[in-house]
Amino acid sequence: MVEATAIAQTMFHYVRDHVLEPIINIYAGIGKKEQATMHYALVTYRDHSSCGGYSAWDSPLTSEFRELRYWLNSIEFGGGGLGRKCAIAE
Repeated sequence: MVEATAIAQTMFHYVRDHVLEPIINIYAGIGKKEQATMHYALVTYRDHSSCGGYSAWDSPLTSEFRELRYWLNSIEFGGGGLGRKCAIAE
């Protein structure tokens, strides 16, 4: 789950590169070692904005890390925030 309000954008790149990518790589290794098929999904959310757009978006389930990485790199940040602290990623 990733917060996609505009204020979270600058922090997200750090979180993606230093937290989410290492976790994805660990799970990729576990899946190969255990010969298991794992499925992943991405949920993004943000406040309603004057620009329109979604307040929540969810991906379909996938077992492909490339697809998950594509979704992470394609998040459109915008709206909301209002200077409050953000959750960024859970």
